[in-house]
Amino acid sequence: MPHDVHFDPAYFDRLYALESESFWFRARNDLILWALDAHFPSARSLCEIGCGTGFFLRGLADAKPELRLSGIDIHPRALAYARERLPRAAWIAADASALPLRPGFDVLCALDVLEHIADDESALREMGRALLPGGGFLLTVPHHPGLWSPTDVKFGHLRRYTRGGVLRLFRAAGFEVLMMTAFVSLLFPALWASRIRESRLPESDGLAALTPPPLLAAGARRALDAERALIRAGLRFPFGGSLLVAARKIASN
Repeated sequence: MPHDVHFDPAYFDRLYALESESFWFRARNDLILWALDAHFPSARSLCEIGCGTGFFLRGLADAKPELRLSGIDIHPRALAYARERLPRAAWIAADASALPLRPGFDVLCALDVLEHIADDESALREMGRALLPGGGFLLTVPHHPGLWSPTDVKFGHLRRYTRGGVLRLFRAAGFEVLMMTAFVSLLFPALWASRIRESRLPESDGLAALTPPPLLAAGARRALDAERALIRAGLRFPFGGSLLVAARKIASN
């Protein structure tokens, strides 16, 4: 995660404990794995910017043991958990806006990171420097400014994105967008209602929302599994709680 976010170290303790049981993190992992296979099947190396506690890279290592994996985060507590989860990966302490990397990766991931950075276009350009010519980029960001709530503030978000805004951002940073879709779309009415409820409360615990009661969690997971099946079949959702983008670095950049 980038320097703009100053998390209490206890946040990473809670995150590490809940990720493997959270319908949200598990469903997002599955969607990113599909996007990697669909758009960059020949990738041999991947670096996650803002890797947190390493949950995504752990799942990726299980699914694709042949990949050379690296993760970058500025928070020491997060990297300690990441190293525990996946000792074989290369873990680097660095700011997402000033990466100590030379071009060398086939694919980069930034999963719910860019919304924390004030100058997101410069950060995206900086990340792109670490890619080989024609390299791939997988991005997720929060979608739909109308969903803004105290949870966004608590997590250090500076913005929620529109589809047009993300497309302009990637083009300005020297990328060709290959695919863009919203997700958490079938749950959009429930998400909208929950954000309205949050706005009326004095305090909001965003992490608690990621681990609802078992019946609700099972229903949410089934909805996200159905979404992923529709996306795999070619449907692109125009609205939802998050956006997924697959892009390719233009070789001359």
